[in-house]
Amino acid sequence: MHCWTNRPGRYWKQGLERPKGNHPVPNHIDWDLWIGCTPWRPYNPAYHPFNWRAYWDFGTGAIGDMGCHLLNLASLTMDIRDPSKIVASGVGQTHETGPTESHIVWDFPDRPGQSAFKFHWYDGGRKPSQDLFPQAAFDTNGILMIGTDDTMLTHYSGGGELMSGRRYRDINAPRILGECEDWHQCHYDDWFNACKGGKTALSSFDKAGPITEVVLLGQVAMRAGTEIEWDASNMKVTNNKKANKYISTEYRKGWEI
Repeated sequence: MHCWTNRPGRYWKQGLERPKGNHPVPNHIDWDLWIGCTPWRPYNPAYHPFNWRAYWDFGTGAIGDMGCHLLNLASLTMDIRDPSKIVASGVGQTHETGPTESHIVWDFPDRPGQSAFKFHWYDGGRKPSQDLFPQAAFDTNGILMIGTDDTMLTHYSGGGELMSGRRYRDINAPRILGECEDWHQCHYDDWFNACKGGKTALSSFDKAGPITEVVLLGQVAMRAGTEIEWDASNMKVTNNKKANKYISTEYRKGWEI
C-alpha cells in the first residue's frame, strides 16, 4: 500500500528553527491554555492559528496531519495496527519541526485473516513510482492499494480506478458504506448517531487509535534516524533505546495527567 500527500508544501512550512522575537499575545488568546502541556515558550504568530502542526511540541508534521485521513479508507477493509518495523528517510528535519519531505516504510506481520504487507508513505512532493500504475497520473494526495487480483488507485477527494480497467459496479464486493447523496452530511451523521448509541462509527476509536499509533511511529523512526523495531504489546522500541524518548513526553507542571 502506498499513500502520499503534497503537504507541507504551500500549506505550511517545515524544516524550521524556533522563531525569534517578542510579540504581544492577542487579547483573544489565552496563551498558557493554548500551549497546554508542552514546555513553555513565548507567543509567536508563527505557531497560531495554523502552522503549529509543523512543530514537534505542538504537532506531528505532514504525516500526522494527513496520514489518518488517507489511511481511513484502507482501514475499512484492512486491520492497520501493530507494525513490526519502521524505517524513515527525509530531508530538512530540525530539532523544532518535521522534514520538508519524507518517505517512510512500515512492515506489518502476518496475522489471522491478513497476510504481511508493507505500507509506504510519501510527503513534500514525493510520490510512488509511476510504474506501479502507469495509465493514470497521481494526484496531489492519493492511495494505491496493490492486491493479489488488481490494483486500486483512489484520491483524497474520492473516485478512483482499477488497473485492470474493470468498473467498481461490476465487482461483486460487499458494500461497507450505504448510499449517500451528501457525503459531508453523512460524515457528521455517522458520528452523531454513534454518540447517541447507534451503529458504531466508521472511524471509531477502535480503528482510529491504532491508525494514529501507526502514523506517529513513522515520526518516531524519522526522529530516531534509524530503523526501529516495535513491540506493540509493551509500547516500546526494542532495538534503539534512545528512540523510546519520542514515545512519550513529560508534561508541563500543572498539566500532568
